[in-house]
Amino acid sequence: MAFSLPSFQAEREGIISWKTYKLLYVWRNRCMQQTEEMQPEEVRLPKLHDDMSEAKIVFWFFQKGEVVYPKQLLVRVETNRAFVDITSPASTPRRILRVEAKVGQVLNVGGLLAVLGSADS
Repeated sequence: MAFSLPSFQAEREGIISWKTYKLLYVWRNRCMQQTEEMQPEEVRLPKLHDDMSEAKIVFWFFQKGEVVYPKQLLVRVETNRAFVDITSPASTPRRILRVEAKVGQVLNVGGLLAVLGSADS
């Protein structure tokens, strides 16, 4: 969404009031946040240490259709060194649209784990 605010100088020159400027600022931020929430977000297997090339999916903490909140545990993986829990990277509550990696599957670094969508969908 392309929306630009009037310059702060416009407020100082009396073209618009500070209250109007603030309302426009809040409105723009809410619109941008809603646009971000509507976009599906892919969760990929991160590189957790230097010599990691793949990991095995051990356990999913959520199933397709459930809502996941920011920083909640999403999946447990086994690397060549340890068991590691991966958290949700989303900054807002998201619904799991698809689980791409099944339990027991071995994924390369960067492989698609799941797709998260809006919590409302």
